[in-house]
Amino acid sequence: MVPNQTTAHVQEWDGREGVQLRNKPPHWNEGLRCWCLNFRGRVKLASVKNFQLILSSDPSKTIVMQFGKVDANTYIMDFNPCVVSTAQAFAIALSTFDTKVLL
Repeated sequence: MVPNQTTAHVQEWDGREGVQLRNKPPHWNEGLRCWCLNFRGRVKLASVKNFQLILSSDPSKTIVMQFGKVDANTYIMDFNPCVVSTAQAFAIALSTFDTKVLL
């Protein structure tokens, strides 16, 4: 059985409602001449693994979760526990490290 999907919520298999998250779109920084996200000082280094998630239905684009690089081998993860659990946030962050190895 395929779950029903609405604009804001996704019906889960056991009947509980979930939320639909999406990447926050970056803005163009003319000074740096690149696309940027504002991590408010939490992220120090550029990385393809840096991201911010927002609720699909939220017009204010409030950040629900963010993940970013702060040092050579150190990342931070901030999340709203009212929207995603610790395990869900960790799984989302961990999935950014999933890369395919070409033989």
